[in-house]
Amino acid sequence: MAHSETSVYKRKVKLLSKKYIHLQNSISVLSDIHWKPSVKNKFQALEFKSFPEVTKEDFGDPTYDYAKKHKQLTDFVEEVEYHLSSGDPVGRMLIRNTKAWILGLELSEAKNTPEFYEISKKIYGSSEDRIFGMKLIDIAKKLDKWFTELEIKQPVLEKTVTSSEMVTELKTRLKSYFKKDIAVHEKEHMSSDADAGLDSINIRKGAVFTLKDVGVFEVHEGWVHMGSFMNGHQQPYTEFLGEPCPGTDIVQEGLGALTEVVTMNIYPARAKKIIDRVIAINMAENGASFLDVYRWYLNKTKDDPDTAFVNTERVFHGGLIQGGAPFTRDIIYLKGFLFIVKFLDMCFDKNHPELIPYLFDGNLYIDDIPSIYLLAKQGIVKPPTYVPTIFREDINHLKKFLEKFSFIKDKLRS
Repeated sequence: MAHSETSVYKRKVKLLSKKYIHLQNSISVLSDIHWKPSVKNKFQALEFKSFPEVTKEDFGDPTYDYAKKHKQLTDFVEEVEYHLSSGDPVGRMLIRNTKAWILGLELSEAKNTPEFYEISKKIYGSSEDRIFGMKLIDIAKKLDKWFTELEIKQPVLEKTVTSSEMVTELKTRLKSYFKKDIAVHEKEHMSSDADAGLDSINIRKGAVFTLKDVGVFEVHEGWVHMGSFMNGHQQPYTEFLGEPCPGTDIVQEGLGALTEVVTMNIYPARAKKIIDRVIAINMAENGASFLDVYRWYLNKTKDDPDTAFVNTERVFHGGLIQGGAPFTRDIIYLKGFLFIVKFLDMCFDKNHPELIPYLFDGNLYIDDIPSIYLLAKQGIVKPPTYVPTIFREDINHLKKFLEKFSFIKDKLRS
């Protein structure tokens, strides 16, 4: 590509990237399907013995114009197709991500219907999906048994870190990693213990954590999620890589889980929490109701109703509380972990370790990484700035971890 052609191409990519960011800014699938606090309040009023009806008033903005946004996104797909060739890698990513947002809109529109589950499976998959030649649910159950045995042999980790103490400690640790101040806040009514965006990390207010959780949130929410957001948003032309979309989070959550493991921050109870999400979704896929899964979690959390509710809510919000049609997103922590391991195996087997740091170059799909690497060679994509040492400088340590993980894969198959 001649210099003048390259300049024209970069301008096109930059303009389309900015338009994409503007179009998707007003869409938030997770927030849209998240229950308001009213649902938990009604559940408490029923003394946790029966579950209340969930209505449209229990969700976010009921006036959101889905049809208008759907039209805007569809028009944008046509615009990208017009300006970039069919084989262009940036065009392919932009079109796929935009179509993922269209599916996300359809998911939000289908709240409280069986259709919700069908769309959720298109985006995130099912607990019955196969990887390493096994169903994900079967892998989860084998790992659950294994980590239960490990947990018995280890001392119980007490929850002593308050949400405000977590905020203070994370600020200190993340400033050391990013070399600048990072905003960390307490936030009420979260369906997770922590979440991250480009500008800040949120911690569930009132929750209490173990000392190990400080390291978990540091690497998962900080190094992976926030680092990827920053790497994506620093792009000179492809800034859209900084924006998550339905589908890219399988890499993000899988990479987060893997980073917990290779940095030795994971511990049996935390691993079981990720595994339990797959099992809980499988229960709901097979007809278990909200109350069935809530009571299962209540037993696991030793009668902690708040934590049991938060865990169960993640399975059912947006879906059918009577069972059979859950929100399947939470399988992606384990599924993504396994996908990342397969990708790393390929990088080492094919002698392409140079691809590995690009896992952090924004919110992307694994299939994007070779293209992003080549685009970086052409000066269109900027290589990632924030990459944990083990995924770049200390790559041999990562290779040794994968060699050990081969034992776990053999154990799963046996």
